[in-house]
Amino acid sequence: MITINIAHTVSDKQYNAAKNVVEKAFSTEPYLNGVLYQIERDEFTFIDGYGSDDANYLVLLKKIQRAIAEN
Repeated sequence: MITINIAHTVSDKQYNAAKNVVEKAFSTEPYLNGVLYQIERDEFTFIDGYGSDDANYLVLLKKIQRAIAEN
């Protein structure tokens, strides 16, 4: 299971934008097909879990950070 952690300092609007990015990625990206995930609030924004250091997850993290920065 992969856990997407979003920082407590992120506003609700930013959180929802990041959540939308995550949900879209997990429903459309082939490398995420069938992967179980959850989204939580935490001290920092990061991705944790088995394989979370994979390059594909780093790309997803960049998309999440972009969504937070743009909202």
